[in-house]
Amino acid sequence: MNAFYCDGSGYNGQVSKYAVVDHEAGKTYIKTFRRNFTNNVMEYVAVLYAMRICEDGDVVFTDSKLVVEQCNRDEAKRWKVNHPHLLKLQTHVLKWLEHKPNVELRWVGRRENVAGIILDNKK
Repeated sequence: MNAFYCDGSGYNGQVSKYAVVDHEAGKTYIKTFRRNFTNNVMEYVAVLYAMRICEDGDVVFTDSKLVVEQCNRDEAKRWKVNHPHLLKLQTHVLKWLEHKPNVELRWVGRRENVAGIILDNKK
């Protein structure tokens, strides 16, 4: 089992960005966009990238409680998605979770999120 840490940062007047850290491989993936995306969009995009590169059985950590709760497999706990653009991203994450049923999506505190620490230091 490998751990992937994800974080996204919305538009700061210059760029939107995300980071994904592959803990076992010691690799960090950072992508920037010169477009105005919200924090929530970038959080979803980070999780989607991690879902794409992780193996079945890995754990994807994010400090976005919103993303974790909106994509929780337990229907009773899922938070409602209120915006169509986030609904599309949620649908993609749910498809990845279906394709890789042993991947866990977990919330981690901001201070423990290695990807968030990296993004904070790349300001």
